[in-house]
Amino acid sequence: NADEHQWPPYYLCHGNARLRATADSNSARSMQEATGGLLGGYGALDCPEATKVACRMVVQAQPSSFGNEREALRRSFLPERVSMLFIGESPPASGRFFYSGNSGLYHAIRDVFQAADRSVSDDMFLVRFREYGCYLIDLCPEPVDQLEPRARRAACIGGEESLSRNIRRLQPEMIISLVRSIRDSVERAVQKSDWHGPVLDLPYPGRWIRHREIFTAELLLHVKALRVRHSHEF
Repeated sequence: NADEHQWPPYYLCHGNARLRATADSNSARSMQEATGGLLGGYGALDCPEATKVACRMVVQAQPSSFGNEREALRRSFLPERVSMLFIGESPPASGRFFYSGNSGLYHAIRDVFQAADRSVSDDMFLVRFREYGCYLIDLCPEPVDQLEPRARRAACIGGEESLSRNIRRLQPEMIISLVRSIRDSVERAVQKSDWHGPVLDLPYPGRWIRHREIFTAELLLHVKALRVRHSHEF
């Protein structure tokens, strides 16, 4: 029954007023109208200029049980000290996941590590990734790759505060942003975290050959340097 579905709370800010509503069918519809039809996804969105109002919407998404399992798996690979903090956009909507060893990003990063260190086997890559002090987190906790563009941007903006806290907590030596479309969000999160260090901005190693070439060449330099630092451990 749709009326029994437990929707997450929505917050709508209009001018100086901040209203909270449970997103049942009626309030969701009214908020759609108030925000110019932009309700979709989660995060922060500015209404179009045509609405002539200054409003902001933040949706607090409830984590799924699958998301909890995914994050528990991620945390199991947290190194004692983070040398390189890799930041992706979000876990894929396909259900694949870097730390499950079945995503495109997993294969791309694994290939770079194997090019830098031939002792890295397929089976042991994630263990070696952790031993090198590497850790991968996402800007958005839930998949965004099937959202429409405005909702996707909203989700990224909404993830900045959490990302900032993670950067402050982890205190990595270096940050590697894995998708150029999240560059601004990563930069704002870094500024809020008061963390200072190098940030490597890489294109996502997807279908574009040139992007894969740049990704591999630039990341390989840093992984080789990291290998030299850790060579006495292996």
